Amino acid sequence: LNDLMYFEGVLIEISRAEGFDDSSVADLSEALDRLYVRTQDLRRREEAYIETPITKVNIAVLERLIAMGDEGLANQALAFEPFIRRVFDAIQIARREIFIQPQVLHRLEATMENKQEGIVLRFMTFALVAIAVFSTLCGLTLILLQREVSTRRLRDEAESRAYFLAYFDPLTILPNRTQFQEKVVAQLAEGANGTVGFVDLDNFKAINDTLGHAAGDEVLRQTAKRIEGIVANHKNGISARLSGDEFAFFLPFDDANRLNRVAVAVLEGCQEPIQAFGNSIEPGVSIGLAKASQTESKPPDFGELLRLADFALYSSKSEGKGRVTVYDSALQERFVMERAILEELPHAIENDELEVYLQPKVDLRTYATIGFEALVRWRRNNEIVPPNAFIRLAEQAALISEIDLYVMRKAAKLLASWNLRHNTEFTVSVNLSAMHFNSRAIINEVRGVLAATDLPANKLTLEITESEQLSDWDAVRTILDSLHDIGCRISVDDFGTGYSSLAYLRTINADELKIDRSLLQDIESSLNVRYVFDAIITLAASLDMDVVVEGIERNEQAEALRTMGCGTGQGFLFGRPEPAITALEKNTKAVVSRPAQV
Repeated sequence: LNDLMYFEGVLIEISRAEGFDDSSVADLSEALDRLYVRTQDLRRREEAYIETPITKVNIAVLERLIAMGDEGLANQALAFEPFIRRVFDAIQIARREIFIQPQVLHRLEATMENKQEGIVLRFMTFALVAIAVFSTLCGLTLILLQREVSTRRLRDEAESRAYFLAYFDPLTILPNRTQFQEKVVAQLAEGANGTVGFVDLDNFKAINDTLGHAAGDEVLRQTAKRIEGIVANHKNGISARLSGDEFAFFLPFDDANRLNRVAVAVLEGCQEPIQAFGNSIEPGVSIGLAKASQTESKPPDFGELLRLADFALYSSKSEGKGRVTVYDSALQERFVMERAILEELPHAIENDELEVYLQPKVDLRTYATIGFEALVRWRRNNEIVPPNAFIRLAEQAALISEIDLYVMRKAAKLLASWNLRHNTEFTVSVNLSAMHFNSRAIINEVRGVLAATDLPANKLTLEITESEQLSDWDAVRTILDSLHDIGCRISVDDFGTGYSSLAYLRTINADELKIDRSLLQDIESSLNVRYVFDAIITLAASLDMDVVVEGIERNEQAEALRTMGCGTGQGFLFGRPEPAITALEKNTKAVVSRPAQV
């Protein structure tokens, strides 16, 4: 009776909705399942005990209802109202038949009571107990069945979610790196020609910083749609989001003209303005292409192919962004050279092949040398390798932190010893890459260097440059505050190169603002440049920061800066980077011979 009432309730809800939908179909299926379970239970009772007219009636009415329900599920387009009326009529007949059963039992009991009252009573007691037991068992079975169905559904949903997260990017719904690799490897294994393209958004960090991460996410979604829309026009074309603002695509051909058309279409498509939260954004992209035939391994190695495409992308970025670069023989030569540098660089650190060079920093009021910036050079095969040839590679190979610490130890030891022997007060500045701010280890490293060299903490300036890797500003501020508490000075390097922002300057407790050489051009003749410098000097003063200007090459530049109130300068006018001892000797003599005022 409970199952019948549940079935009737479902039909009432369906009749109110005046038709079937996904939810009502699911509910009707569950109600039919319960009736089916009840029918099978009655059949088992009939087979195990005694066949009775009552059992047959129950089975018949339930099977009729199940058949009518199945008809409704199978043909949802049939006339709805006649179907509902027929089913309700059948339910009323079933209800009446079920209610008649107690009366039948009563008459049977009355007939047998006259003959065998004791036997009938025991039989009825046994029957009632059996009914209660079987009803309980059936109820438990139904509950367990429902739980099993629910558990299986939840498990299926969890598996689907896990599969999605394993193979798709949740933000853009594009395939992720794992799926991209599997599909590309499968196509290349079949002998197909192919090309991988790397796509990187230009100035994406500025979008996040100025408009917020919600706008940045919308830019990523729209860029993904545009790339996918173009690549999907080619059979077996694959597009993916690899990480951050970096996308990739695979095309199953390497014809130069076709590749150029696709790449230009992606380039132009991604330059179209994107509307996000009331803002019109034109992000732009850079693209690097590499052909599978250019790899050394056969079949092509996926990792090597990605490295070639990434190298081509880096070339696009370094040559001005917003362009397409195809990996070629010239890039191949550079790639081979850089790969050799990457292989040798760890040994260069171990074998003490790196050398510290010093470039003087002068007081612009007196032109007296007050300190140095420590720079690194690599003596490779008796030739000096400039930093721009290996610093980027060291960052990629996660070796830059070791190089920073190497330079810090060497420079601190040299300056501490020199100041003690010559009674000088030179300071030294060293660079810290963004990788140092992934943990607090740098704090103990600096403490260890100061303790080992006896260099006073206020003679050590730590220069940091804002970059995309410095994303957790709370952690960065905490580490810088700890370094500041030790007594070290903190300098913001390369201010004016397009990264630094007021929020960045407010976040950190810095002592020095180092202006990049790019802002210095035409300062002696351009009022606009002077206005910019005047604003920066005012900003630095309001934040209680000293100003250091890099790249000074002419006396006119130095004089203009001095009259504007800039305190410290650095550049070829005062000295090029030289081996540490040479620079120290030269500038110590200059300090001794130079008059107090100029």
